[in-house]
Amino acid sequence: MIGPVSTQGVALSLPKAGGSQTAAPRSADGPPESVARTLEALQQLDPETADVLKQSLNAAQDALEQLDAARQQMAEQRKAAAEERLRQIHEKLKTLRLFATMDPKATVRLATQWSRELAWATKDYAEANDMANTPSSLGSALAAAAGDSEAEPLSTASSFAEIKARYEAALREQVLGDVTPFLQALPLTREHAEFAFNVRSIEITLKATVDGARWMLGDKLDYATGRNVKSAKTAWRQVEHHLRELSQPRRTSAFGGVNLRA
Repeated sequence: MIGPVSTQGVALSLPKAGGSQTAAPRSADGPPESVARTLEALQQLDPETADVLKQSLNAAQDALEQLDAARQQMAEQRKAAAEERLRQIHEKLKTLRLFATMDPKATVRLATQWSRELAWATKDYAEANDMANTPSSLGSALAAAAGDSEAEPLSTASSFAEIKARYEAALREQVLGDVTPFLQALPLTREHAEFAFNVRSIEITLKATVDGARWMLGDKLDYATGRNVKSAKTAWRQVEHHLRELSQPRRTSAFGGVNLRA
């Protein structure tokens, strides 16, 4: 595993220019200025050592860039897996509402299970997005990661294009009425807004299904079914929490915008 590359030891090993004990200033994006000054000073004192250090820094930069590439690939795979799980839940929902008229208790149980799956998928997507936008490499790799928000959205809309048309008119109105205000409050990119709409639509459909099953049960709502309802509500809160995570500012590495090759 590749650990962070520190320049502290190098800076301490050099004599202080002019006898000053003040550390080199750090910019808001990290310490590229101090690294450059350190290498420049070392080049004057010991060119051979400076060349070796530059080669080491370049090797570290290459390794970190490879790590970032692997991280980006893993993040995209996790996003794709989360989207596939959404598609599967969407397909299963087509039969759930028909099943509700025959066995409301089983309907609540299945809706609870799929609500948990929805929460897991949303959590995976949010974590994958955070992984993709938290670079460990410096310089050019950081700049590449910063451009992710401008990328074209993943092709999830096509599989959900008929999501509103497939449900009953009343349910469709409920979905749109509940989804739109929630999403308008989140400053999401186009890609994330599309994913969030799909997630939120499924969530509201699950809520409506559970509410309908509870209404059909009436006084026959037993302890196990009531516990499933509570579990489903917990899953829905988790879904909304993870959707909000997508609107939070992306994290940056401790090195900021440092380029070891500078």
